[in-house]
Amino acid sequence: MGFSSFRRVSALILVLLLFYAPFHAGPAASGVGATRSWDSEGLHIIPIENYGYAPMLKHLIDNATSYIHISMNVMSDYEPVKTLLDSLISAKNRGVDVLVIYEGDISSNRYAAQYLRDGGVAVKNDSSEKFIHTKMVVIDGRVVYLGSHNWSPYAMEKNNEYGVLIFNRSIAGFYEGYFQSLWDDANLTPSLSPAREESDGMVIETCYDGYTYDALRDLISLAQNRLYVAMYTMAYYSNPTGAEEKVDNLVNGIVEKRGIAKVILDDHDSEDSYDYLSGNGVDVIYDSSAVLTHLKLVIADDAVYIGDANWDTWYLDNDTHTVGVVIRNESVATFFAGYFLTIYKYGDAPYYIPDGFVERRYYEANPGESLSFYVYLANGGAVNDTEFHIVPGGELQVDINENPSWNRESVYDWIREVATVQVPSGASGNYTISLTFYSKYYHINYTAYIVISVRSEVPEMSPISAAFSIFFAVALIRIRGSAGKRGGRS
Repeated sequence: MGFSSFRRVSALILVLLLFYAPFHAGPAASGVGATRSWDSEGLHIIPIENYGYAPMLKHLIDNATSYIHISMNVMSDYEPVKTLLDSLISAKNRGVDVLVIYEGDISSNRYAAQYLRDGGVAVKNDSSEKFIHTKMVVIDGRVVYLGSHNWSPYAMEKNNEYGVLIFNRSIAGFYEGYFQSLWDDANLTPSLSPAREESDGMVIETCYDGYTYDALRDLISLAQNRLYVAMYTMAYYSNPTGAEEKVDNLVNGIVEKRGIAKVILDDHDSEDSYDYLSGNGVDVIYDSSAVLTHLKLVIADDAVYIGDANWDTWYLDNDTHTVGVVIRNESVATFFAGYFLTIYKYGDAPYYIPDGFVERRYYEANPGESLSFYVYLANGGAVNDTEFHIVPGGELQVDINENPSWNRESVYDWIREVATVQVPSGASGNYTISLTFYSKYYHINYTAYIVISVRSEVPEMSPISAAFSIFFAVALIRIRGSAGKRGGRS
């Protein structure tokens, strides 16, 4: 074959590839790209109250693939905690790295610790001078739980408790670094640069140990519309010295905001603070004597502190290990405000709390496709026989059982509903849908958002179009070849 013939054949192949290949490369993803779930990118939180904790955390532990690292103030070996201990042992047996550090000054912790050791789990008794008050669980570097739940029967079945699951690699990585510092030497205050993540109208800022005071002080001082504080222990000192001044500064910050402030206290070492607040015109109440309110919650406008720091001297400096976050988001703050106001109204454990769990925030679909996914709903309330409401919304039609109800037989019972989204045939790009979970009386709610990326498809080339393209390519080569001959090229 001569050079001219080779060039013509090569040109023909090139043209055929240019015309034909794009139509057979398959659908091209648009928007967010490849399918993403909680274990990759993004920022998402799930608030958890009271009895919604046990089923959600067990679900995450049972599905862990890499590691589960826990720093816990109180651990029991009684049910329902024993079920979580068994899940940790099962995780260890399937190859997951399970590490648990616990506070050594609480003697009852040794029973749960021994149970885990007997099951092959690595457990460390903290005997350092610093007190471990954390209730932190980090899983697979993708999700962290922070809040007030100890691993005790009272925390999972009786108390007013709260917390949050944060799905974000940066935030989870920050608290994994915190855990590793405690595991290596709990005598030290972890040396970490604060982490801050922002996405889709939500901001999360980390705090721990002595840095918690600044976060709480700033929240209180900047509040303009509402300031709600629920605290298990809130001290007040008539002649403060040292770290006592920090405690008094926070309490006096509430007094300065008395026009917008409401406070719920448990009667655990909080009498002096109650008397001082009420004497200075602050709207303050004790919770019901029938329930222990173990919260450490501050809601300031559309921001909320979630963590495990009580307001007393050794919790607001570096003598105690504590962890928490500040979340700035209207939906999250409104949810916790509803929870707070229910306790404030009744002084007791809220009966109806929906904890909705959607495992993935990002989905991909084709135009015209019917997409289905699971929605889990835990009963965070004290009443076993409950009903909830799910209200779908957003840019696409969502079909789901909007009024689920069930009779919870244990704290680990939850229901699974199927949500179906019909993607229009002409859709393209990203669409946001929402699922708002309401309590029985619609007074406590939380909204989860899901993004659906609809692939952009290039239509297949018809046989006639393909034939025309080949004919056109061959004709073009022949025309160019004839022109070359007329030009006298050899």
